[in-house]
Amino acid sequence: MHPVHKEVMTLSEYLSKSEESDAAFAARVGLSQSQISRLRRLRSLPSWEAIKAIATATGNDVTAADWADAERIAPPAPKAQAVA
Repeated sequence: MHPVHKEVMTLSEYLSKSEESDAAFAARVGLSQSQISRLRRLRSLPSWEAIKAIATATGNDVTAADWADAERIAPPAPKAQAVA
């Protein structure tokens, strides 16, 4: 018997599919809405504790694989420079 392979989805895909708001999901996993928003948009990397909480809350639909490719993390927007 072969193990069943479950396709992993991104946090953004999970939240879109579940129609759960960032704020509601954040409350479930013990993070702020802004943290979830940044994680969803790949603007930051989660701690191992956050990964575990997210994986548990999503039934392992979202795992560390969502953030495994650090090169995918979008660079922060450039700061405006003062004009002299």
